[in-house]
Amino acid sequence: MASVSLHAQRIKDDLRPFLADRTILAACQQAGHRWRERVLGPVATIHLFILQILNFNTAMTHLRHLGKKAVRWSNGSSPPANPSG
Repeated sequence: MASVSLHAQRIKDDLRPFLADRTILAACQQAGHRWRERVLGPVATIHLFILQILNFNTAMTHLRHLGKKAVRWSNGSSPPANPSG
């Protein structure tokens, strides 16, 4: 069971290796969606949604705190060397 929680934590820490930005953008374009480039564009929105689900459908008020990393990383910056920081 420890290995499942370890892998789940890796996914929670950074979704990018598991769901690439280009995959999300391609799916949005293929579906005909249009958007303006903002902090919460398609990539950040999908990453936040998945983060919410992985945290047992956490409340939006809690997601706001969890999502700071997701939004920062979706904007192109790299995750810190220590994901808990």
